[in-house]
Amino acid sequence: MWMVEPSKMCDRHILGEHVEIHMILGSIDNKRNLTGFLVKGLIQPSSLKERHDELTREMISPKNRKEAPSDVERRNCD
Repeated sequence: MWMVEPSKMCDRHILGEHVEIHMILGSIDNKRNLTGFLVKGLIQPSSLKERHDELTREMISPKNRKEAPSDVERRNCD
C-alpha cells in the first residue's frame, strides 16, 4: 500500500492500489504466507479497510468523474 493521499493520485494508481488491497484480502482468505510483506512494511493489515474506503471514496467522488478539463489534467498519469 502506498499510503499517498488519494486526492493526489492519478486514476491508474488509485485503481492499482485498490486492486492490490483486494489481492491482499484474497491471500489472507486463502491463508497464504504474507510474512515477507509484513516484515518489509509493504502491507499494513490494521489499515486495510480504512485505506480501501479512502480509495473507494476518491474513485466515486465527483472530481474523479472527469467532467472538468482541469480534473482530467490533474488525474493524468502520462
